[in-house]
Amino acid sequence: MTWVHLRVWCAALCCMFAGCAGLAPAAAISTPATNTAQPPQLSGAQLLEIADLLASTGEHVRAGQYLMLAQKRGVSPREVMGRLLTSYAADGQYRLAIEQAEAFLQAHPADVTVRQCLASFYVAVGATLEAIQAYDRVLAQGPDNAAAHFALGSLLREAGMERASVDAHYRAYVALEPHGPHVEEARAGLLKELP
Repeated sequence: MTWVHLRVWCAALCCMFAGCAGLAPAAAISTPATNTAQPPQLSGAQLLEIADLLASTGEHVRAGQYLMLAQKRGVSPREVMGRLLTSYAADGQYRLAIEQAEAFLQAHPADVTVRQCLASFYVAVGATLEAIQAYDRVLAQGPDNAAAHFALGSLLREAGMERASVDAHYRAYVALEPHGPHVEEARAGLLKELP
């Protein structure tokens, strides 16, 4: 943990504990009528740091809340989205991840990374048709995306879809990643003869 992270984390904890204990800042203790002091508002960057710290300790729900607040405080949606989807995935909140990714893609339809994540979330909730469509769009934008070829080939195979399509995606994966982590599985799924 860097000094900046530690300082931000301590400031956030102090604010939380002061709020929980009913403590007020020293300047505002005199009377309730003069209690106009507000705790300092954290910047978007500080909120991102807190979210990262929370995610690193496994508190993904709270990390997601800080990320959403960071976005409201002006942090770019692109900067927030990767972290947010990672937190939702780690916590198994796939439907919430789908909702956020779909909303993001309405504003940023060319973002291949988020679309590929969306496809995998569809797979996680059993929305096979939506996953196939999302992977097809990923590959339409980047036909050299080896991971998408492998994922789509595997999805089609598991769904019992047309073997020639499975073969085509596995062949594309092997051609693009001849030493990739899934090359043996892809080779094993290749047809010996096309039907």
